[in-house]
Amino acid sequence: FFFQAEDGIRDSSVTGVQTCALPILASLRAAEPAALELRTGDRVVLIGDALIEREQQAGWIELMLTTRFPDRDITFRNLGWGGDTPAGDSRFGLSLLQAGREPADEGWNQLVKQIEEAKPTVVFIGYGMASSFAGESGLGQFKADYGKLLGVIRRVSPDARVVLLPPIPHENLGAPWPNPEMHNAQLALYGRAVAEVAAGNGARFVPLFDQLRKHSGAPLTSNGIHLTPEGYRVAAEVLEDQLFGSPGPWRRHPHVESLRRSIVQKNEWFFHRSRPANMAYIFGFRKKEQGRNATEVLQFETLIANEEKRIAQLRALGGANVPEIPRHLGNVGAKFTPQPHPRSEEHTSELQSHLNLVCRLLLEK
Repeated sequence: FFFQAEDGIRDSSVTGVQTCALPILASLRAAEPAALELRTGDRVVLIGDALIEREQQAGWIELMLTTRFPDRDITFRNLGWGGDTPAGDSRFGLSLLQAGREPADEGWNQLVKQIEEAKPTVVFIGYGMASSFAGESGLGQFKADYGKLLGVIRRVSPDARVVLLPPIPHENLGAPWPNPEMHNAQLALYGRAVAEVAAGNGARFVPLFDQLRKHSGAPLTSNGIHLTPEGYRVAAEVLEDQLFGSPGPWRRHPHVESLRRSIVQKNEWFFHRSRPANMAYIFGFRKKEQGRNATEVLQFETLIANEEKRIAQLRALGGANVPEIPRHLGNVGAKFTPQPHPRSEEHTSELQSHLNLVCRLLLEK
């Protein structure tokens, strides 16, 4: 669903903030790394906060990169986590320890572990939205944590090609949504910090904040700070223009939706493999209760591989008739036995009887 601002245009109240960031962006462009190229065998890993996490459900950025090099076997893994920072603050949920007994840096430890397991050769990092709420006083820690994160990536994959994304602007959706002027000033500062980190670490920087600010037309977010599927499509076009300098065929191709659905499905399987529900019961301190279910989690790897084979058949956008892979809903080992559905009047009568009993007991107290 889209929410149209009352005046139909984006907020332009932080133009001065955007202008102050231009010298850094200009100097960065003068020292850009070589043009990004994806190669056969690349593992592209996306790391960040909700900007990255929600992309797995849209699929447009991954689709753009996939179709840009249709003759090359490239795999993608989305490690985004809503509300996260470069220090991995939101990743306590991956811990196998009892809640409240984790070390203070458990979120960071889990982020490092994820990167080590993914073994990226190309990394897209999108942090800043969650961190921006710390305001200007949080910039120093943000940059320090970002540098620490890039150090881990260099240790795990010394030759990894890295692309840094600033936070997106807080879109002005009009009343009753809040005025984003002050938040955009903070976001501009954090975007500037990301540009500085990129320039100091030989990484590419895509000025997503500035480019999305230029957008006019239907809103790109559902609530000001989270992109809609169409918003991700526009973001993918910005990334493509900035990284490759020309539009790819996917933008107007009639067969693109089948590929996008397959990418989204693969991402769902990887989400369940990498972030299964009840991890502490399956792999952690309570695995004695449900640890036998761990083998089912590993079966997602087959589902991921099968969907990636289908993506490989679709990525050239040649219109190949590749059937969708059937999904099994529910427990694999359980047998579903249909049950008679009570008639609505019987159900209502039974419910009323229970309510009458409860009311009578309460009145007798």
